[in-house]
This record gives sequence, C-alpha cells and structure tokens, in this order.
Amino acid sequence: MKGLPEEIKTTYILAVIIMMLFVGFIIFVVLMYNRKQSTSKKTSSKNPNIKTSSSRKNSKNKN
Repeated sequence: MKGLPEEIKTTYILAVIIMMLFVGFIIFVVLMYNRKQSTSKKTSSKNPNIKTSSSRKNSKNKN
C-alpha cells in the first residue's frame, strides 16, 4: 500500500472502520435478542398458569 495515494488509504481505513462498527452492531443486536428470549423462557417456566404448546398437547391427550 506504499504506492497508493493518501486519499485512497484514508477512504479504505474509513470503510473498514464503518464495516467493523456495522458488524459489531449486528452482533450486539443478536446477543440482546437472545438474552431477551432466554429471560422470557425462564419467567414463563416459573409461572405454572401459563400454558406452553407442549402442555396444551399433553392436556389434549389426557381428554
């Protein structure tokens, strides 16, 4: 990269930084979504009044 003009080097570095920020944002969103899903599963399993799809299937089989 020694032969490239300074503007192209700057543009290349800026594009890499923006792409890394975008990838980091996507990873952050995925992690927050997974954390939200795991906490909602924990709270629903603690509450016996909430029927999940598996408990509905079991109650249909009992009738």
